[in-house]
Amino acid sequence: MHNLGLTLFFILFSIANETLCASLDLAHPLNDRTFNNGIIRSYAYPDTTSLNDTCPDAEVIYPCVCSCVAEEHSIDLDCSLLMSEDQLKNVFLNLSSTVKHIRRFYMYDDQHIRVLRYGVFRNVSFNEIYMGKGYMEEVERGVLEESQETLQRMIFNDNLITKFPFEDIETFSNLRYININRNNISEISNLESSSLKELYIGHNPLVELQEDVFRGLTSIEKIELGNIGLTNIHPGIFSNLTELFAIHLDNNHLQHILSGALSGGLANLKYINLWQNDIDIVELGAVQAVEGQQLYLTFNNLELIEEDVWRPNFEAGFRMVEIGRNPLACGCDIAWLVRDPSFVDQLGEEARCANGNFIQNLNPDDFINC
Repeated sequence: MHNLGLTLFFILFSIANETLCASLDLAHPLNDRTFNNGIIRSYAYPDTTSLNDTCPDAEVIYPCVCSCVAEEHSIDLDCSLLMSEDQLKNVFLNLSSTVKHIRRFYMYDDQHIRVLRYGVFRNVSFNEIYMGKGYMEEVERGVLEESQETLQRMIFNDNLITKFPFEDIETFSNLRYININRNNISEISNLESSSLKELYIGHNPLVELQEDVFRGLTSIEKIELGNIGLTNIHPGIFSNLTELFAIHLDNNHLQHILSGALSGGLANLKYINLWQNDIDIVELGAVQAVEGQQLYLTFNNLELIEEDVWRPNFEAGFRMVEIGRNPLACGCDIAWLVRDPSFVDQLGEEARCANGNFIQNLNPDDFINC
């Protein structure tokens, strides 16, 4: 009787859904800002109007739930209630004869799928795939090969993934966004993509990044590398990523920021987060001088603000540089900055010396002998 009731429910849901043909429910995980990393972007989808815009019968795809999107002539599919890999395989075996394209596929908070296996999606393509907060350990190479021309967003955050097909990224001609934050990935191969805009790979035990790992991301705008155990930034690792706008390197173990680490053809780099590291030395030429840049160096071990290192950046004009919670000596090394009110104005509100004095309150006359 219980199974009969569930079947009847899904049949009625399917009929109602085809009538309403509603777009995405605001309560869906897509709109959970934690799940989606707080960033929702809209991109123009490749034309899929000839593929399908009608949900299959509910019993065919049970326990998955389909939503049709009339204005885009497409459907969304939520398979968050799956109980096994075989169940996922059977769902796509059943629907692949009538459904060729799915706009958004969800498998959220699943505890049963460990491996996303090649061939499981049959001949079905996607625009976006959301498979977060689960127990997945491996994504096999080629599993999304039917989506090479359509896939734009790929989200696998908060899983247990150790194996991920980075080699496949270059095959997706319209891919814009990848989020694999908070997994168990320990290494990544050199990445290639002319379309990718945002890459989130923080909170993985990467520790070391090869010098050329990002060189092939010619359109990248944002890279998230927070809390990966990083101890060193290879000089030139981000060089000539001309569209790079923001980079997060917070909560790592960086100590020396070498010349060329965050410079070299980075004219659009407006946001750098180095919060909560062990930084005690920043070399001349380490950070690209860009007008309007925000630089966060809070919670580090900086003692000096050397003129030869930092004057070019202040002259370019920071929007803000935050250097609070550093043991700054505030000796003659800082005299050049204190004497110029326009430089002092670029400091964040928490900029203070090791003795607790705010840099904004220092008297230039106290540095007359420097």
